[in-house]
Amino acid sequence: DQLVGLDRQAVRDRYNGYNWCGEENVYNPYDVLQLFDRREFGAYWFEASALAHVVNQIVERNISVTDLEDIATSAASLSSFELEDSATEALLFQSGYLTVRSVDRDERLPVYRLGYPNREVRLGLAERLEACRAR
Repeated sequence: DQLVGLDRQAVRDRYNGYNWCGEENVYNPYDVLQLFDRREFGAYWFEASALAHVVNQIVERNISVTDLEDIATSAASLSSFELEDSATEALLFQSGYLTVRSVDRDERLPVYRLGYPNREVRLGLAERLEACRAR
């Protein structure tokens, strides 16, 4: 009954898409609860996330928003926990800006294909990167 009056496809496009294994997608629970409470779409995830460090890293590494649409990487790369020295994809995956889109298990070691989890993250990150680069 919380979905009454809401466009289900818009909810899915904005807040679904988090994935760790390349199989089942998960909605962002914080976003969905905010949507149900406020009854309007918003960039709720960005209200609650620690964004400045991630955006600064992307700007310093001269990465564009389109560079993050489709990244191939390994499990070893994604498990790196060195904040300053992590691969860009590891930093963005661990902080929720990228998610597993698919896993190619045909190789000796699996190859993870990463991309934005949903519209909220893709558009929100693009907006913040543009503002940061404009300064």
